[in-house]
Amino acid sequence: MLAQTRAMAREARAVSIPSSHVGISRRTVVALAGIEVRRILLHPAFLGAMGLVALFVRVAVGGSNVRGGGEGPTFHPELLAIGLAIGLAAGGLLSTNLAAQRARRDHVLELYGSLPSPPEARTAGVLMGALIGPVLISVVVSVIGALLLRSDENVGAYVDLALAVQFPLMVAALCAIGSGTARWLPGLMTAPIVLVAHFMTPIIWAAPWILPTESHGRMGWHFAYVVSVIVLWSALSFLRDRRTLVRGLIVGAALTVAWLGVFLQYPPGGLSL
Repeated sequence: MLAQTRAMAREARAVSIPSSHVGISRRTVVALAGIEVRRILLHPAFLGAMGLVALFVRVAVGGSNVRGGGEGPTFHPELLAIGLAIGLAAGGLLSTNLAAQRARRDHVLELYGSLPSPPEARTAGVLMGALIGPVLISVVVSVIGALLLRSDENVGAYVDLALAVQFPLMVAALCAIGSGTARWLPGLMTAPIVLVAHFMTPIIWAAPWILPTESHGRMGWHFAYVVSVIVLWSALSFLRDRRTLVRGLIVGAALTVAWLGVFLQYPPGGLSL
């Protein structure tokens, strides 16, 4: 009887679904990231945000500057690059938010829960998809935009490495916010509300994503603020999958640094904008 019980136990363990408490497989995350990056970059929210912002900047600014002699509107490729950078930030937030809640929206959470891979693998796949998608494209746009702006006699003196680096960091931060808000506040209107709150309220002035060197702000604290926001919302995404002490400590530390960075990035006399 005891031998039969042991045999049944061994057979049950052999055919059971592996525990999801194992570590995240790098191969699984890379495969999921390849799927997610295509969905993020081809999503209408991402393409529409990039196109509309770039078109708005081109028409509103480029079309209003006319050379003397009736030569017509002046073409400003650097303004187009700025429009694309803003579009990447908005589109990255919207599309990453939708990608992070796709499983919930399609009612397949139970199906994913039965798979051997831990739930963190899906979160890591979405975040990596945003990294090799909108963030990587923002690096290219930032480099091209910096080269074009450096050749402009009016603003070339204000363009430096610190300014160029802040655009990809802004896109990465907003993508992380999109993922985190999708996990904790799922809904189709969450990302648009966050986007409006960031760019159309005083929040953008109280906690700016872009801080020129000429503003005499404390750049070290500014970069600490932006990076801590990325860490904070990424950790919150993983904390939603499984609540652990380490992840809670990371969230608390990142929140503390972000809170300090918001205030300490300003010099005693204020910014010189």
